[in-house]
Amino acid sequence: MALSRVGESEGEGTREEGVMAETRGEARRVVLIIVVVLSSVLACAATPDESVLRPFEVSARQRAMVDTIGEALSSSMEARAPEEALLVSFEDLYAPLTREQRNFLDAVRALEGGDPSVAAASVEGFVRVQGQRVRRADGERLMPLQLMPLPAWQAFVEMNEAMKADLGRGLVIGSGYRSPANQLFVFVRYMPYYDYSPDQTLPHVSLPGSSDHNRIERQGVDFVSEDGVDLRYSDPGAFRALEEFRWLADNAGQFGFVGEGSPGLSPWHWSFVGESD
Repeated sequence: MALSRVGESEGEGTREEGVMAETRGEARRVVLIIVVVLSSVLACAATPDESVLRPFEVSARQRAMVDTIGEALSSSMEARAPEEALLVSFEDLYAPLTREQRNFLDAVRALEGGDPSVAAASVEGFVRVQGQRVRRADGERLMPLQLMPLPAWQAFVEMNEAMKADLGRGLVIGSGYRSPANQLFVFVRYMPYYDYSPDQTLPHVSLPGSSDHNRIERQGVDFVSEDGVDLRYSDPGAFRALEEFRWLADNAGQFGFVGEGSPGLSPWHWSFVGESD
C-alpha cells in the first residue's frame, strides 16, 4: 500500500508539472503577442505624418486625400452664408470630414510656418464690404462679400479716393479678413495647383495664422483693379504693370498700407498696419 501511495504521488506531481509547463508556454505566447502589438502601435505613433502627408514627396494617397477633402469642404463652405464662411471655426470646418481627413488637416496645420496661437476674430467691428463690381471683357462682375476691420476700411476708402483723383480709377477689395480655419480651406483648395505639395504651395498661400488675412491688427488685403486685374491672382506681372500698382508703391504708405513691392510674388497683397509714412 505504501508503494501504491508513492506511485500515485509521483503521477500527480508529473501532471502538475505538465500543467505548469503549459501555463508558462501560454504566458510566453501572450507576452510575445503583446510585444508585437505594442511595437506596431509605437512605430505608427512615432511617425504619424509619414503615412499620409509628405511635404517634399507627394504620394498617390496624398493626392486622393486632398481631392476628397477639397470636395467635401467646398460643398460645405458653399452651403454657408458668405459671412459665416469667412468666419468659420475649425470645429465647423471639420464637421463633414472623416477622422482620417481631420488628421490630415491637423498635419497641414502643424507644418512649420503656421501660427496656431492666432484665434478667429469675432464679427463685432467688421465692415461688410458688398456691392463692389469690376468690368471685364465678358461683362460686369459682382464681387463677393468681404469683411474689413473698421480702421482698415476707412483708410482704404480715403486712399482709394486719392487714387481716383490722380488716375481717374481705383481699386476694389478682392479679399479681406478670413479666419484661420478659412485660411486652411484656401490652402488645401490651392494644393492641386502646386502638384499637391504643401512645400510648393507655401510660397503662394500662407498657413493658418501666418497670413495677414487672419490678423486684424495687421489686416491683409488683396486688391483687384476696376478692370478685374487680377481676379485669379495668377499673373503678378499683369498687376505689377498697372498704374494703380505704381501709385500704391508711391503713396499707400501715407494711408497706413504696406506691400511686398515689386520683388514679391503677390503684388496685389497689401497690409494695413495703421501707421502712415
